[in-house]
Amino acid sequence: MRKLILITRLAASMVLVLLGACQTTKSHIDASEAMEKFPADCRMRAQINGPVDIINDPGRVSSSGINAYAVKQVSADEQRAIACFCGNNFDLGKATESIALEIMKQSNRGDEWVMTSHNFYADNNRKILEYGGRSDSAFGKFNVLGKMYMENKCLQLFQAMARPGDNSVLVPFINSIYDPRVGELQSPKPNPQTKPTTSAPTNTATRLSTLKDMFERKVITKEEYEDRRRKILDHL
Repeated sequence: MRKLILITRLAASMVLVLLGACQTTKSHIDASEAMEKFPADCRMRAQINGPVDIINDPGRVSSSGINAYAVKQVSADEQRAIACFCGNNFDLGKATESIALEIMKQSNRGDEWVMTSHNFYADNNRKILEYGGRSDSAFGKFNVLGKMYMENKCLQLFQAMARPGDNSVLVPFINSIYDPRVGELQSPKPNPQTKPTTSAPTNTATRLSTLKDMFERKVITKEEYEDRRRKILDHL
């Protein structure tokens, strides 16, 4: 019962934040600056170009025992969102596939959002759910692609939405997810049917090559490239 209550509260918070029902505390600020405010357990980042909105309503959300914070970029035809949900009673590193899917199921609003594919796996102390879906609501039809990280007391969600047929938003956004401490891309696994329990370690040469590829594809700036490259080399 206690687990079900926590899942329900977490899903409700996700609905509030992703649908913009929470208060926009700041708007049109730099995405990198906005992401610096994420809690330590929400350490992953992704590339968002241009200004973003910060969505945060601690009074409303934390009444359920959950603090939520999100960075969003929204237009009529596309959306990119990075959200963080933390609760003192969570131990999300122990989350199972069924729990992750139940969270996503309860965070959907009726039949407007339908998950069409998913892949769940563990990466050391983190549990990760990759998913795809479609949305059909009063705002029109959208394809959805997302990735959810669960670790310690926090859940971090990356989600992109775009009109059907527009492939310029979904995959590049999810493929740009990285850990700023090591400059490592966190791209989706190539085969969504497999469910590995751990991910293979990435060596320094591979990380540097991946980082260079991100820079050449203009996923990151020259300054970001040099900073992450230095961090990788510092770990040697």
